[in-house]
Amino acid sequence: MKIDDNIKYQTKPNYIRRKVGGNDILIPVAENVADFNGFIELNPAAAFIWDSLKSPADIHEISIALAEKFDIDEATAKMDTKEFISLLSEHRMLVEV
Repeated sequence: MKIDDNIKYQTKPNYIRRKVGGNDILIPVAENVADFNGFIELNPAAAFIWDSLKSPADIHEISIALAEKFDIDEATAKMDTKEFISLLSEHRMLVEV
């Protein structure tokens, strides 16, 4: 999936976020276990982006919210958002809405 600033993305429902040992992680459930054998550990910004993608959102919307939440500039927030969305896309954890 090519990442596009104008497309809304949403997480697939077959991944759960859990706190394990003080760390946030994403774990595949159901048929996704075969697609992704393992887990992704989330830093606070990634956890925020993941939560933002529970309902459809585009990169611009998420970047603005991320910049406000973590008091960072919008360019950095956009770069971080695109990088994480690319990772999620690579692992087929998102859908375009």
